[in-house]
Amino acid sequence: MNGTPLALQHNGQIQAIHASPPASPPLHNEAPSPRLRLGSGRSVEEGKSARHTLLMSHSTTPGSWDGPWYRVRTEQFEAAFLPSADEDVELVDNVDVFVDLKDGSRWSATIITLAQIELLMQRWAASGEALAGRYFWVSDGLIVRDAGITNMTQVLTGLLENGEFTQILQRLDDR
Repeated sequence: MNGTPLALQHNGQIQAIHASPPASPPLHNEAPSPRLRLGSGRSVEEGKSARHTLLMSHSTTPGSWDGPWYRVRTEQFEAAFLPSADEDVELVDNVDVFVDLKDGSRWSATIITLAQIELLMQRWAASGEALAGRYFWVSDGLIVRDAGITNMTQVLTGLLENGEFTQILQRLDDR
């Protein structure tokens, strides 16, 4: 991410974020940063809407909201996803995630679906961005077939189980 423009969905619209990547999620005893800056110049107050725990599929531990972060805990890790405030977590198709493994290591990725990449490239073809939609690039990208935090959590679990996790996600400084 390193300050490169990112595309994220907000209120059903794709917005460019032209700032550094979001700070890694706070631990439970830290306060989250107060605002996200969207490419449209608008600020979004984080944690404004009431949020409740959402039960996920039988194969994934339920997640819960912690300010702007949607946290999922598994036997192997805790993942903090940063979806838009009003986004259905099972429709998320482009999201930053920070993963804390049991060994204390911290990792990050931008997880995006193939369908979202196609949508972005079509939009950029019309706008002229990214050589008129001829390429897509994100430094810490993980492309998944299916949307939803349940699916994304299952992919992360599978990557840990098959040993590919550390080759795909970016390691952050340990806390």
